[in-house]
Amino acid sequence: MIQTLKSIIAKVIGFGEMKKLIANFSWLTVDRIVRLGINLFIVGWIARYLGKAQYGLFNYSMSLTILVSALASLGTNNIIIREIVNHPEKKNQILGSAFIMRQIGGILVVIVSVILVMIINSDDSLTQLLVFIASLTYMVSSFDIIDLYFQSQLKSKYAVIANNSVFILLSCVRVALILLKAPLVAFAIAATAEVFAAQIAMAVMYHRTGESVFKWKWNSDIARDLFRDSWPLLLSGISAILYLRIGQVMLGKMVNYTEVGIYSAAVKISEVWYFVPVMVSVTIYPKLIEIKKINEELFNRRLLEFFSIMALI
Repeated sequence: MIQTLKSIIAKVIGFGEMKKLIANFSWLTVDRIVRLGINLFIVGWIARYLGKAQYGLFNYSMSLTILVSALASLGTNNIIIREIVNHPEKKNQILGSAFIMRQIGGILVVIVSVILVMIINSDDSLTQLLVFIASLTYMVSSFDIIDLYFQSQLKSKYAVIANNSVFILLSCVRVALILLKAPLVAFAIAATAEVFAAQIAMAVMYHRTGESVFKWKWNSDIARDLFRDSWPLLLSGISAILYLRIGQVMLGKMVNYTEVGIYSAAVKISEVWYFVPVMVSVTIYPKLIEIKKINEELFNRRLLEFFSIMALI
């Protein structure tokens, strides 16, 4: 499968920079395989330990928060990559402005999530607590823009190293929680702690590449331009998240958390394969931006090939 995907990428971007692109693609592949392999084991064990009802409540709380999670990124992911590729000299202003925007977005996610759960689950204090803990994830995830920077430079290996180091460590913590017979809230805290630790690791890795977050600067003009270009993608992201997660929230309200637990386990298996088109697009996207700057006709041809490949996958 990996060889086939490599040939697909070569078809779209050509063979000029294949070594660098294949290296980036391979790191992303390793990242997904490690995460999927460990996750299937850990998540299965957690589901068996918590039981259908509690596991369902856990996923219901996560899904309720995810419904508004698009507010955290404000749809800026691909726009940030595009701007860094097009204007590398403004890298620190772009990252600094995006960081502040995401901090504001993360605060919005917490506020909206808490209001939403207090309306929908007004008499369930445990669900309210779980949603609050889950929403804090988006307040501490602003350093994800470093991952976007690495993507723009085709240096995803640094993000993979940072994220997977923390992921393996926190997976061990989850196993310890199971063995210690920890309560449901502890698993929610562990999920948020993983994101927080990953952000620290990402910042450390960023510094090790010779960069510094202390050079980031806020620029109101850049922030305005980012939001102007990203708001349609924000609406698109909200629609996609609603499509993927609304079922679990509806089951929790219309039936019970036990059904949510069963449904969530099945959904995780079906979602395993989403990483394939994501990997291809992450690898190809920065190169497509470069091609557009050079040759519009070639860009349109490559874009058509890219869309065809996505449909086929």
